[in-house]
Amino acid sequence: MAPSARRLSSRVSAAGSSATTFAGSPDYHCRLGIIHDLLGERDEARAEYDRAIEIDGEHAPTLFRLAYNSDLRGDDEKAEELYCRCVQMQPPLINAMMNLGVLYEDHDRFAEASVLFKTVLDADPVKQRARLYYHD
Repeated sequence: MAPSARRLSSRVSAAGSSATTFAGSPDYHCRLGIIHDLLGERDEARAEYDRAIEIDGEHAPTLFRLAYNSDLRGDDEKAEELYCRCVQMQPPLINAMMNLGVLYEDHDRFAEASVLFKTVLDADPVKQRARLYYHD
């Protein structure tokens, strides 16, 4: 088995075994969604994420995964909506701030992107990626 296939298999195994601990919870369905994502099964992943959101409409990890998947598919409007929900949570999701900042940059919304990157740096001054984007 190739090294990348072994890593994927290991990640899927780890996610699957930890997912059963949370059976029926939003964490359970989110983790199953991640497994499907890792296997390239996008429709199945989306169904699991939808189940998680039905249980808890503000489940941060699921909202982030839905935002990220929308971002990858080029649905910037949906990605922005979901990333914004993640950013407005307490505490806000740092990765959502980073991804939303990049999305804003892509649409020439530099002032809004700058605020997000600065907020990330205030929370974590050694976050190199945020520093690079902020200075750009």
